[in-house]
Amino acid sequence: MSRPSSAHLAATGLAFLVTFIWSTSFILIKRLYEQGVEPLTLAALRYGLAALVLASFAAARRRRHEEE
Repeated sequence: MSRPSSAHLAATGLAFLVTFIWSTSFILIKRLYEQGVEPLTLAALRYGLAALVLASFAAARRRRHEEE
């Protein structure tokens, strides 16, 4: 049997990371809801955080293209 490629290992690692984030997000949202945080507030926080993460990736990519 051959060794997995680095791309395969990276993809597997990212799959585990996504699974971890998704599962902890479910637990966190469930606990916050039990504490009385409204569902729309939770949705706003979740989408706001996702927008910040995506914006940082977009900014890094834009800087990289400007350097080329």
